[in-house]
Parts: sequence; structure tokens; C-alpha cells
Amino acid sequence: MCVTSPTIKTRETHQQRKRKRAAERDKKLAEIQQRKAQLEREIARYVNENAKLHKQNRTLHEENRRLHEQIEQLKQQLAAAKKDSSTSSKPPSSDIVAPPKPPAKDGKKQKRGGQPGHEQHT
Repeated sequence: MCVTSPTIKTRETHQQRKRKRAAERDKKLAEIQQRKAQLEREIARYVNENAKLHKQNRTLHEENRRLHEQIEQLKQQLAAAKKDSSTSSKPPSSDIVAPPKPPAKDGKKQKRGGQPGHEQHT
């Protein structure tokens, strides 16, 4: 019968616990490294998305600025078109006059009254 001393058993158990702790540390380290890689991929995706959104934002700001300028120009044109002697201090002579009537097709001015050959109504 082989008898092992208590110190040898203690040493073996101590080494087994040490190996077990090392294996657990390695496993945790591997999990942490996987999570780190996953987070780095997510960060890269967010950085790319952020750059696209910044570009889109700049484009929209520029378009917004142009539209505001266009609105101001249209407001000024509308205000100028609405001004006449009744809505401003402008004299009546500066009012926009209706355009003249187009001339007759045959170039002659029609006479007043009924047309020749038309029966008179009574």
C-alpha cells in the first residue's frame, strides 16, 4: 500500500486550483477580447453613420439658407407688386395701368353701334 503524504496532496490540489483559476482567467480574457472587437465594429459603424449625417446636415442647411433667401426675394417682389396709390404714399400717376386692348384683327377700328347688315332689335 502506497501512502501519500498530506503535503504532496496539498501541493497537487494547490496546483489544480491554480490551473483552474488560470483557465478561468483565459476564458474571461477571450470573452473580453470578443466583446472589445464587437464594440470596435459598432464604433466604426457609428463613426461612418455620423459622417454621413454631418454631410446630409450641411446639405440641408445650405438648401434651407437658399430657400430663405428665395422667400425674402419673393416677399419683396410681392410687396412691390401690391404697392399702388391706395396702399402707399405713391402718386396715382405711378400706378400700373392696365395694358391697352389689342387692335382689331383686320387693323380697322370698329364703329360704335350695330354692325352693317344686322337687323335692329325692337
